[in-house]
Amino acid sequence: MNSTEHTSARRNNVLLGYSYNTTLVSTTLTAIAPLLTTLADGLCSGNLLGADAFNAVNTVMPLVNAVSVLTLICNIGGSVIAARHIASGNKEKADKIYSVSLTSSVCVALLCTVFLAFNLDAVSAFLCPGEEGMVQARQYLSIMLAYFLFVPFCTTLSSFFSVEGHPEVVTRSVIISNAINVILDIVFIAVMGWGIEGAAWSTVISGVVNLAIYFAHLLKGKSTYHFTVKAFDSEFWATLGSNLKQGFGFNIFYIVINLFVLYSNTLISHSLGMVALSQFGLCIQLESVTFGVVVGITMAGISHICRMQGECDTDGIKFVISRCLKFVLIFYGFLALIMSLFPGLILTCFGMNTPGMAEACRIPFICFAVFYLCFAFLAVYSTVAMQMNGHIGGKIFFIFGIGILTALNMLAWSKVSPDKLWIGFVTGSIPMLIGALCYAYSFHHRNKAITRFTFLDTFPVRVRFDFSMDYKLTKMDKLMHELRIFSQVCQIPEFIFDHIKYCCAELCESVAQKRLKRNIQSFDLSFIETEKSFRLIIKDNGTPDNTLDYDTELSEKLTETFDIPSQRDTRLYLIHKMSNHIEYNYVFGMNITILDWDCASSSDPGQAAAYPQQHPAHQQSHPQE
Repeated sequence: MNSTEHTSARRNNVLLGYSYNTTLVSTTLTAIAPLLTTLADGLCSGNLLGADAFNAVNTVMPLVNAVSVLTLICNIGGSVIAARHIASGNKEKADKIYSVSLTSSVCVALLCTVFLAFNLDAVSAFLCPGEEGMVQARQYLSIMLAYFLFVPFCTTLSSFFSVEGHPEVVTRSVIISNAINVILDIVFIAVMGWGIEGAAWSTVISGVVNLAIYFAHLLKGKSTYHFTVKAFDSEFWATLGSNLKQGFGFNIFYIVINLFVLYSNTLISHSLGMVALSQFGLCIQLESVTFGVVVGITMAGISHICRMQGECDTDGIKFVISRCLKFVLIFYGFLALIMSLFPGLILTCFGMNTPGMAEACRIPFICFAVFYLCFAFLAVYSTVAMQMNGHIGGKIFFIFGIGILTALNMLAWSKVSPDKLWIGFVTGSIPMLIGALCYAYSFHHRNKAITRFTFLDTFPVRVRFDFSMDYKLTKMDKLMHELRIFSQVCQIPEFIFDHIKYCCAELCESVAQKRLKRNIQSFDLSFIETEKSFRLIIKDNGTPDNTLDYDTELSEKLTETFDIPSQRDTRLYLIHKMSNHIEYNYVFGMNITILDWDCASSSDPGQAAAYPQQHPAHQQSHPQE
């Protein structure tokens, strides 16, 4: 058997790109949902209540982020693992993972809430030094404790809804709840005069709205997942450990950035005073609302890479990694330019553009923008290119390294002169980013087969080809020609090749008839030689529909005769009989249909003669080489 990789260049990755972009929107909104609430509170507090209220919201923000991250650690890894089981048809295991994820998230949020409730004064004094700031921080945090009770439900449901193919629910929920938050901020603060307590209550109410939309989706029975008490069996701790391990790896950059913010708040307030803390607070507000893009870009990439690893689709993985890094550079590069060139614009948004303030903020903004761009790029890169390819140690080293090195540089520059503290953002972040890229390139230097900076050295080599088919099926002759080449390379028996050709033609026709969408003009096919089978995978982003469903009660009748009213049932029955394994799933906004033929199949070669004679695939002769 030929073991060299054979890949067609005809796949244009349009479908994969569309699926990635769709998933990106929902995962990003999932990540920034808890952060948009505090951004809205910060904007309204800064404009309507002044600097003290703004600082109070800003200093409580790391706690809000921390509770969100802890719940995400419990559920976001589980959502990816559960998606794998859904893709393989093991719904019972997926439900167990979902149940464990939700339960652990709720428990973590409850523990955090109880701890903060019993230590409210001490936590408030630690977060916001100064009498006035501490009072407002305590008022804000005491009400936000109620919001923390909704966070685990919102993060868990949004994570699982996103990967099961319902990103529109997440998008709708986040937009509506945060619009309500902004409106209520204005009403409670400006109209009713509730002060910073009004900002907190608006956030709590927005959390209730968010959860109500998710529960409505569950009650309609549209979700794939269901809570089950079977999750609390002997496998509970193993499932929980797997969820936490994956979740910690996916969210380590969230943990580092929050620890870094807490450290920087303390260092800046003691070295430069409250004015500098307000300047840094503006940077953190921007970081808070935009860092969800890091998580969104990363999780959208992870969701697709997990599946493509199972398909040995190295070209698809390279495409996804490239798209992830391109998006993070475009987004955060543009943000860095805005912060560097137009500091007054940011100050105006938060109602703090006093005379001379823009010029005073220019250096802090430039330095933080450089650090933030480096950190965001490294966070995405270390996950999709390192962790997903087995280099988890490298990811942990570089993510913690950029936080620690930057913190040490800030401390060192503050000893030289407090005003130079900001330079530590630059001198600490750039070397770690360069080091990570050099670390990756060293693997490429030792093994030229590894694509630069992607670590694609851990996948088994498979004979495969990919093809992009238009919905009008005008490329069917070319597809059959490629399929013939594939069969020759893999030495597929002729009767199995006839089965594959027939099933491929039938499924392509079904996809073209039922799943056409105007904005996508093609769907993708992949043929893969695995260890024990030959596999056909068809992916499209049309209306969810399992074209392989047929009336099982007719199976006995179909065995005896094809003289029945439904020719469709006849053909689907043949597809089921000809293949050794059939699987359909709707994940990441795509219909994914998989058929396997056993390499050592002993099926009767005469079975091909039973095809309905009127079908074009049976009548078509093999393409000439």
